Amino acid sequence: MYQIKTVLLILLTLSISICSIKEGIAQNHFHIKEGGNVTIFGIHHFLKGSGLIKPGMIITERLGEKGYLNFAEASSWTGADSNNFIDGYVRVFHDEPFIFPIGQNGVYRPISISGGKNTSAAYYAASAPVEKEVSNSEGLQISTQEYWEISGEQPIFISLILDQTSEIARLAKDDYSQVRIIGLKNDSWQEIESAIDPTDTRFTENENASKLSVLSSNSKIIPNEYKYFTLGVVKPIAETRSALQDVNFSIYPNPVQSELSVDLAKIKGTRGSLRIYNLYGQLMSEQIYDASSDPIFRFNTSEFLNGMYELYIRIDHVEISKKFTVQQLY
Repeated sequence: MYQIKTVLLILLTLSISICSIKEGIAQNHFHIKEGGNVTIFGIHHFLKGSGLIKPGMIITERLGEKGYLNFAEASSWTGADSNNFIDGYVRVFHDEPFIFPIGQNGVYRPISISGGKNTSAAYYAASAPVEKEVSNSEGLQISTQEYWEISGEQPIFISLILDQTSEIARLAKDDYSQVRIIGLKNDSWQEIESAIDPTDTRFTENENASKLSVLSSNSKIIPNEYKYFTLGVVKPIAETRSALQDVNFSIYPNPVQSELSVDLAKIKGTRGSLRIYNLYGQLMSEQIYDASSDPIFRFNTSEFLNGMYELYIRIDHVEISKKFTVQQLY
């Protein structure tokens, strides 16, 4: 009887949005078009389907007026994996803990929340589309290959998964102790206090569960205070940084167009490296120096985009840094 009721409720909801999904039904995926809303009552089975929703992928419109797959009170899902998930926007209409079975372009990247009515989420396998120059906290390297949009007014804990397909594996160099959830807030990428819990089994239904790590926020956040969420690595700042407080080096010109000069005359005779990173943590250029090196190092910045960059000078396990700006005259 409960199953009959569930099917009838799904059919009732579908009748509201049927004109927006006919084209998707004709294709091999269930497609919720612009402005469409389809609501699940009961359990949706990704491998079996439910109501008029076919087994397999569900795609919702991402451009213009977004389409949504909604989960009503007491609703849930089963069977999502890297071949069967929601490519688009999902919204939950209850306060119970919930896993959003989301991804894009064949990448399954679900997130979990502790419970927040009217919370929605979508995953993008791309760099976050910041509209203007943003800054980030010192020592952060930001993923440029994925981000999440999470919206909601209720304070929630959020959890993301890490696996070998994520760019964060390269940034972390297998040391996940420094991986954090990062949020874009007030035009600044900011670290959200978070940690990996090796005992967390909420994502074990995924086919690659044995390779997953679950990264969770340590306290509740309000999603609407952030524009985007991504992953990042907290770069270790030198343990003995105070030992270099009196060491000076200069960089010029600043702002720079085509060539940045770095004067290391004050620390000539040591061994180390110079690395330039953009604000997303991407390594832009690198040089190695030793006792035989010329104290003046020059970096070609003619291909750099306008914006802020940071130069790190590493001596053994100690790092000092300075920021500079590229300002091309296009």
